[in-house]
Amino acid sequence: MKKFSMALLILVALLTLSSITLIVSVSADLTAQEGPTNFTAQLDGDQEVPSRTTNATGQATFQLKDETQLDFTLNLLDVKNFVAAHIHCAPAGENGAVGATLLGPMPPGLGSVDIFTVQAAITAPDAENGCEWADLAAVVEAMRSGNAYVNVHTDDGDDPRDTGPGDFPDGEIRGQIEVAAPQACHPSYEGACLDPNAEDYDCEGGSGDGPLYTGEVKVVGPDVFELDHDNDGIGCE
Repeated sequence: MKKFSMALLILVALLTLSSITLIVSVSADLTAQEGPTNFTAQLDGDQEVPSRTTNATGQATFQLKDETQLDFTLNLLDVKNFVAAHIHCAPAGENGAVGATLLGPMPPGLGSVDIFTVQAAITAPDAENGCEWADLAAVVEAMRSGNAYVNVHTDDGDDPRDTGPGDFPDGEIRGQIEVAAPQACHPSYEGACLDPNAEDYDCEGGSGDGPLYTGEVKVVGPDVFELDHDNDGIGCE
C-alpha cells in the first residue's frame, strides 16, 4: 500500500477546502436562538449502514459561533483513500442525504494515512442539498435533535467497489453528532480551540509527535505549546 506524506495530503486538503469555501461562502441569515453550541461525533465502521469492517476511526468536534459560523475539527486515524467527508441528515441506524461538505472531493486512491486533521468552518449548508436545509440554523437544529451524522467516504479508484477498507464510496466510518459539554479554550491561542489541559500540541504536517495537532493559530499569550517558532505572533504558519 502506497504511503503519501502528510504535507502532500494537507496540501490537497487545503486545495479542496478552497472549494468548500466557495460552497459555503453565503452567510446564513439567522435569528438568535438558545441551545447547545458544542457538538461531537465519534466515527467508526460499526455505525455505518450496513456496518463496515475497518480499523479506521475518527472524531469530529463542532462549535457554533454567533449562530452564523460552525467551526469544526475533523481527525481521521488509519484511513485509506479518503475522498470526502460530509454531514448527512438521518437518525442513528438510517442512511440520509448529504447536507453539508466538510472535506473534499479529493481524488481516489491517495493511499493510507496514519493521522489526518482538518480545521475549517461552514456558514451555510451545500447549495440544493438533499436534506433541504435552507441555512445554517437548519443544520444546527438537525444536530441538536440527533438527526445528523458525519460520514467519511473512501475510494481506491478501481472496480468493483466496496472491496474492503479504503474502498467504501458510500461511507467507511460514521458517527452520530451529539451535544457535547462546552469546552474551555486556551486563552493564549486564537483561531482554534486548544484544550488548556492538554499536555502538548504540535503543528499538523510537522515533525512533532503530538499527541494533539493544530493548524495555524494566533498567539496572544504565553506560548506554552511552543508553536510560534519565529516569534511573529503566529503559530504553525
